[in-house]
This record gives sequence, C-alpha cells and structure tokens, in this order.
Amino acid sequence: QTLESWEYSLSQALALGGGGGGAGPEHMSCYSLIYEPNTAMTARMKRGEFLPIDEELELAMFEHVYTRMRGAGFQRYEVSNYARVGRECRHNVHYWKGSNWMAWGPAAAGHISGWRWKNAASLAHYLEALRPGGGGAGVLPLTQMEHLPPRAWAGEVAVFWLRLSEGLGYAEFLERTGVDARPVMEKVLRKYAEMGFVELLGDRARLTEKAVAVSNRILADVLAGF
Repeated sequence: QTLESWEYSLSQALALGGGGGGAGPEHMSCYSLIYEPNTAMTARMKRGEFLPIDEELELAMFEHVYTRMRGAGFQRYEVSNYARVGRECRHNVHYWKGSNWMAWGPAAAGHISGWRWKNAASLAHYLEALRPGGGGAGVLPLTQMEHLPPRAWAGEVAVFWLRLSEGLGYAEFLERTGVDARPVMEKVLRKYAEMGFVELLGDRARLTEKAVAVSNRILADVLAGF
C-alpha cells in the first residue's frame, strides 16, 4: 500500500452516498493493519509474497487520515475512530468503558462485570444447543470463558478508556470498576504529562494529540501499574 492508494481509499469512502442525494458516511474506523498469528495473510507475508510497509510510511498514513477526516468535518473521538458530531458509535464507547453486553449468535463475545466469554463459532453447534430437547438442553454453547481479577480487569478498561479523546474520568471509572485509578496511574501519567503526552485535568486524564501516534507505549506503561 502507498500513501496515494490510501488517500484514494479515503476519498472513495467519504464519497459514498454523496451522488445519490445522501449525506455520505457519518462514522469511519481507520485502523492500522496488524498481522495476526495463524492467519492466511501472515503466512503469505512470511513466505515473502509481499512486504509490510515501514514505520515511517505507516505514521504518514496515520497522520494523513487525521488531517483528511478533520477536513471532511469528522472528529477523532478515539485513536482510530472518527465521527461527525453526535454520531459516535455508542456500542464502541460502551465497550471501551468496560460496560456489560450480551452475546447473541455464533462467535459473538459477551461481558458481565469482569466475566467474559465467547459463543461457539459453529452455527450448527449453536443451533443444536438451543433446540428444545437438543444436546445442550437450551443452554448457550459458551467457549473461552474467563474471569479477570477486579484490578486486572480495571487495568484493561483503563487502557481502552484512555484511547478516547475525552480521556478517562476518575469518578466514572471508580463507579464502573470499583478501582480508584488516580493513585494507580499518577506516577506514570505525571511522567508523560511532563513530556507533553498527557493532560491532567483534575477530574480526568487524557492523551494529547502529540501522544496519539505513540499511545501504545504509554498505555503499556499504564497497564503495568495495575
């Protein structure tokens, strides 16, 4: 991929709906590609069928999408998510702030107060389990169920929450997780605040625009404190 092809993709996406009287998209997610293990694409990359882009080009693409989306009337409300005012994805925000959600359908994931699970991926298995008199006696076929200790779960919520442009609100975080984040994160956040990467606003902390491109390093340090 090149910067030019990336700009072409953005332009085409922003133009969707514009020619038929529609207003175009109201929300766009623009994530960098991650080569996940045990996937066909990663296997192809390891065989040398294509080369991943270098970090400098990836950073240029990351900065370009910010400028391009802002110019099109979008606001970045999360590191990789853009929306027009009032059109932020409520499910995404719900997820990033550690709320509870149910899982319906094969391979869907759910979370309740630190308990999380995934439904079986097989449609046939899923339907058979729900069928009256079936092998599962009407019980959802759950897989990968785990329960995180409260502090570990709070750490995960903290790093997702800090990705939001609004930042992490201490009072809301305490109510949601039962953990007071301020003393846990104070030392590491103050260090990054002195470097211009974090704003400490009394009732909340948030990443600055300068920090967004290196947010993974900052958030890893935050998580280590939990």
